Amino acid sequence: MKVNKAAGLDKIPARLLKDAEMELAPSIAYLVNKSISDGIVPDLWKVARVTPLHKSDDKLQVENYRPISVLPVLSKVVERVVYSQLNAHLHQLDFLYQHQYGCKRGHSTEQAITQLNNWVLESMDEGKVTSLLFIDISKAFDSLKHKVLLHKLEHLGLSERSLRWFRSYLADRQQSVLINEELSEPHTITLGVPQGSILGPLLFNVYIN
Repeated sequence: MKVNKAAGLDKIPARLLKDAEMELAPSIAYLVNKSISDGIVPDLWKVARVTPLHKSDDKLQVENYRPISVLPVLSKVVERVVYSQLNAHLHQLDFLYQHQYGCKRGHSTEQAITQLNNWVLESMDEGKVTSLLFIDISKAFDSLKHKVLLHKLEHLGLSERSLRWFRSYLADRQQSVLINEELSEPHTITLGVPQGSILGPLLFNVYIN
């Protein structure tokens, strides 16, 4: 855990957890185990603070901003535990496509380009005509339907207790936007995986696999 990460809306910084880890670890372990065993993610852990970061061009156009989402540090602790278990389960099933390079540990865009280059060169050597189809999914992480994702997780053989945890994890998530030190009223999120989360990229890969 990087100690310089910003605190979420609960205002508990990573530095505090690191500096007092010997005293806090038993309580945090209890909370994490309780969340998983009961299949409940506390509401406070599901509220994100979003700060719009200007990318380029006209500052009055909302599409020219990138949202930076910050979740409570404690939520990332339980997410890391669940991530490790789900990722191990996916590897055991050999579920994820071997040429999925995005959002995957040990993989990169450079590897994707290298593999693509090899395929094209092999086709050229064999005298074949090669065509490519590129599809850009706009706001990909925000477009996932929770019902479909949960159905896929059930198909992967997750236990009812695990599915109950994921249902709680995805349900009733909220975000507030911070602009000029003013925080908006919370807005409920009904689609997508949480931005800035540990589990988000892995769940996205499960969804599109």
